[in-house]
Amino acid sequence: MKTNFIFRFALSVGLMLSFGGCNRDTTDNVGPDSENAVFMNVNINAPDGFVNYVGVFPDVPTNLDKSKLVEIGRDAHVSFPYKGSVFAYSGTTKALSRWEVDRSLNLSRTATLGLSNQSLPGYPAIAIHSDTRGFIFNLENGKVIEFNPKEMTITTEINVPKPERPYAYMGFLPVVHNNRIVGNLNETDWDNRIIQNRVGVVSFDVNTRQLTYHYDTRSTTGYEYFADSKGFFYTLPDMWNSAFMRNFGNNRNAPKTQLLRFDINNNRFDPSYNWPIEDILGGYTVNFYLINDTKAFVSYIPKPLPARLTPDNMWTEAKAKVKMFDLVTGRATDIPGLTGEYNSGTAGEGRYVIDGTLYVPMSIRVGDQLTTRIYKITESGATVHSELSNTWISEISRLR
Repeated sequence: MKTNFIFRFALSVGLMLSFGGCNRDTTDNVGPDSENAVFMNVNINAPDGFVNYVGVFPDVPTNLDKSKLVEIGRDAHVSFPYKGSVFAYSGTTKALSRWEVDRSLNLSRTATLGLSNQSLPGYPAIAIHSDTRGFIFNLENGKVIEFNPKEMTITTEINVPKPERPYAYMGFLPVVHNNRIVGNLNETDWDNRIIQNRVGVVSFDVNTRQLTYHYDTRSTTGYEYFADSKGFFYTLPDMWNSAFMRNFGNNRNAPKTQLLRFDINNNRFDPSYNWPIEDILGGYTVNFYLINDTKAFVSYIPKPLPARLTPDNMWTEAKAKVKMFDLVTGRATDIPGLTGEYNSGTAGEGRYVIDGTLYVPMSIRVGDQLTTRIYKITESGATVHSELSNTWISEISRLR
């Protein structure tokens, strides 16, 4: 079970989003001097597992040209864009690499920061605040490593308090808002299948270099999270911290899933915001993405769980449904064009907003065959943008 969970972490990568702007027409033609650049992290099925690739296109492609992809490894990678560059951390080599994109949308590795002597976890939280200030969170060892993204050198090591529980860690792609970096604190004890009766958030002040932990007992460990443009950080449990632990774990009395938000500007949980989303949906949350500051996409596994599901087959066999969730009214509604059931393990894995439009890969697995459709989702509904075979898209984001 833990292997599946960690595998999900390896492939579910996030990104730093900006909302607004106008939608562009999609084209698959790469010109010699492209002003637009969309970054994609693509995982292609191979006989011995998924192979991780990255690629850059002028817009979200309707037909994926795999010849434009660059293989970055079979091991666990965390990748994200920053101001036209792509940063990728390898859990095997313990190194952070910077990739640049030229005007013809070709990727080339330009610098690497070796971190093998830092005793980092497999998936450290990494955030870039500015051109010269980036941070790698090694909370298990009570350290935050500040580095220079331009020079790819370590600036200093900052001593910070460790989490209360030795197995706790920070979600690996935190949110940067003004001078704060915020991420989920994952406190689930996977070895003993124990979920905590609280949700935790890590907050780091870039100016003072002070790190603090914040807790709220209205819900349980959050893995799904996102921040809106106003500085609200939304958090709720994913499939493993809701459906799995509530049915197969050793703390069946954990709080039901609640949608909470952390006020980044005031550095505290918002005491007046709390939607009982498990009761509203009638199911266990799987994935959650903001479409804009008032609407979100949410996937969930309906209750009760089918008797055929076990800890060993839940990843591939559980089926998820999706809804549009109103963050203001707490109302969940169907998404026209997207009302079927999908494999929960591939129901919107990753984060994918481009110019105010959410692109979500939804997959259906039949035996060993995986078919992935990328849906364009707006407040008015969903339409199919493209269809891929044995391919898993774990990130789509605007590079420039």
